[in-house]
Amino acid sequence: AGHTIAVVGIGGVGLNAIQAAALAGAETIIAVDTNVAKAALAASYGATHFLFRISSRAARKARGTSAADSGSSRG
Repeated sequence: AGHTIAVVGIGGVGLNAIQAAALAGAETIIAVDTNVAKAALAASYGATHFLFRISSRAARKARGTSAADSGSSRG
């Protein structure tokens, strides 16, 4: 009880992790996903906060740069 947990990726496994944390008495449960539409779903499973994370690929696209420009080989 009183613990804080962050769950990255709000799919089937992430939702189960949120639910387990809530059942175990976690005080703060932060759901993190690239799809803001999952915020309400995460809350229904017990998430107390939602953090929208834009993917690095989407960020580069918005800036008009590529992975080579940023020195990254990951998406």
